[in-house]
Amino acid sequence: MLWGSFRTYEPVLGAMQLHSRLMLCLATTCFGLGVGFLMGPRLQARHYLATRAIHIYPPWPFATTHSHTGTLDRVRAIPLWAADPRKEAAGSKKTPKPSRKAQEALEEAQRRAYERSLVPRNCTSLAGVDEVGRGPIAGPVFAAACIIPMDVEIPGIKDSKKFSSESQRERVYQLLITHPRVLWSVSYLSSSEVDELNIGQAALQAMDSAVQGLPHAPEYVLVDGNDIPMGLKAQGNAVSVVKGDVQCQSIAAASIIAKVTRDNIMQHYDKQWPQYGFAQHKGYPTAAHIAAVKKYGPCPIHRMSFNPLKDWYR
Repeated sequence: MLWGSFRTYEPVLGAMQLHSRLMLCLATTCFGLGVGFLMGPRLQARHYLATRAIHIYPPWPFATTHSHTGTLDRVRAIPLWAADPRKEAAGSKKTPKPSRKAQEALEEAQRRAYERSLVPRNCTSLAGVDEVGRGPIAGPVFAAACIIPMDVEIPGIKDSKKFSSESQRERVYQLLITHPRVLWSVSYLSSSEVDELNIGQAALQAMDSAVQGLPHAPEYVLVDGNDIPMGLKAQGNAVSVVKGDVQCQSIAAASIIAKVTRDNIMQHYDKQWPQYGFAQHKGYPTAAHIAAVKKYGPCPIHRMSFNPLKDWYR
């Protein structure tokens, strides 16, 4: 009787099993579509980042590292809570940045060593000479010579053009000219002499005069630039140094003295002819200076052999 009853309901049970299987397949499909919909963008982003060698974290609690080619030829699992070892390695390679004073001391030692390499070892008196004022269309051209004993340290010396403010350059200038063991001399040629000789010859003559004006004649002279003044060339104790105001301590000191001295003279001229603004541009051909010359004409310290004055008034 029981077997007969079971046989009677067997089609019904078969249909129920089939229905259960269909529902299971449908549920699995929906679950898969839902996961794909939710995780698809993240997986795409993970692939995008992996091809660019970026440390990424997949949706499971482990991360993978990729080689620089973006492939998985070097992969190891890293827990999410662990620090990235590459960042730690990069951080361990960082060295502390030296202070500004330490950097200046290092640069000074390098300039000292370089200038000593240019002269004999038994040299006890070394002078540097530099000029300033080649480019302006007004005012004199200046030159300065300076001797700093090897055992004297003046902090802050560098190329006069490298200072970020006039006050910093003025501070080092005062340290140089007031030091009892630092010897220095300044010479200049007027704007009319510049017009007569040309700026190149005028600058060389000013440097020659600056060296001759030192209280004691140096054994050797380092000259900034390519050319050596005729007087120094005749003595045979001068060496020309390209970019010497950057590479040599004594030339850098001379550039500071020449620059500050000329700037002070141009500020004095500004009081005589305030309409030109010499205190601001120091005679260089700025737009404001050119406009003032057009409006008022040239004054006695303008260089008439320089353009545009040469084209306008000669």
